Amino acid sequence: SGSNRTNEIKLLKIWRELNKVDFPSIYMEYLILNSLSGKSTSLANLENNFYFLLTELSKDVGNPLNGRIDDPANSTNILSDLLTDAEKKLIIAKGKASIATADWKKMVW
Repeated sequence: SGSNRTNEIKLLKIWRELNKVDFPSIYMEYLILNSLSGKSTSLANLENNFYFLLTELSKDVGNPLNGRIDDPANSTNILSDLLTDAEKKLIIAKGKASIATADWKKMVW
């Protein structure tokens, strides 16, 4: 809650549910925090931040889903192992489809 990314997290959770993809919340939250580190936290940038996240999740190369994310509370727990390669590919495909619509109402409503 102190990350200043709760709105981005909420939007991506809505997107996840609408697109029926398996994406554990803890993994998603840390992925968002890692992906957006250093970006503006202004609410005025919410649309840009969400679009940036979808763009990152749509990449074929350099996708954060393919990186390792460890649980900060337990370094032996690798959050990025919570999804299979097939599940990650589905997220990538759904991200690409969402970006192609370029319509907020189709992405999160």
